[in-house]
Amino acid sequence: MYVRWKPQQRQLQKAWREGRRSQTAVLVTTERVAGQPRQRIVAYLGHFAEHWRPNAGYRARFWARVEQRLAPLALDTPTRAAVDAKLAAVVPRPTAAELAEWEKGRAAWWAALRAPASGRRGRSA
Repeated sequence: MYVRWKPQQRQLQKAWREGRRSQTAVLVTTERVAGQPRQRIVAYLGHFAEHWRPNAGYRARFWARVEQRLAPLALDTPTRAAVDAKLAAVVPRPTAAELAEWEKGRAAWWAALRAPASGRRGRSA
């Protein structure tokens, strides 16, 4: 079994025209059917948009979903290590420091959003 990254080609979407690319990771096994090799998709692992690579929260969410999808498959240790390495080459796991910084920025964003707006005029009834 191995991981195959499939590029998403949504040419009609504005994001594609702007150069934003995304990929889908699938776990694939190779089988022979009538003497010919065929790939069979074992599991869909996740979707990753390239423009979100710097966002540690997005990467953490990607890895959490990958863990959920790989757990029921009960892969042996070498196969699981190879799958993780192949995924990490494209989507690096966020470090604890990156997650802490992301959480701090997220908390500041929520605080600013919930703060009363100064300088706004209220509607008169």
